Amino acid sequence: RQDQVGTLLDFWGPEELQELEEIQATLPSAGRTAGEVVPVKLHARVTEAGTLELEAMPRGTDERWKVEFDVRGSANA
Repeated sequence: RQDQVGTLLDFWGPEELQELEEIQATLPSAGRTAGEVVPVKLHARVTEAGTLELEAMPRGTDERWKVEFDVRGSANA
């Protein structure tokens, strides 16, 4: 199946999705207390370079935290 970038999928087969390990990232703590839970709205996109860009935007502030992951397959895969 060859979906175009940005296509919303209404259905998919179990064999089309692969669950990966959880992702952990340490974000700046300025203005936060230890252990504080910060509700965010998460935006995701794949860049032209092939990285997955995640942007977490806390509610009620202008802050933005951006994290990028290389999601391209390796040449040996």
